[in-house]
Amino acid sequence: ISTSSAGAGGVVNVITKDGTLVTSFYLAKTGSWQKWDIKKVTLDKKTIKRIAGKNDITLQFIGPSGYLFNIKWFMFK
Repeated sequence: ISTSSAGAGGVVNVITKDGTLVTSFYLAKTGSWQKWDIKKVTLDKKTIKRIAGKNDITLQFIGPSGYLFNIKWFMFK
């Protein structure tokens, strides 16, 4: 995931359609809305096996009020 933030930063929860929390990670502020950072999140083998196949997901953004961060791209590999 590529992000930037001059705001507070925050937490991203990745949730499946049935409400299962896949992973949760923190995105820190980068100091500028134009200073981009790449955050890599690795899932353990047990989680990968549990969610294998095609899934609809929801990204839930959590943080204090105001602007948290920008997302430039989000990729699964």
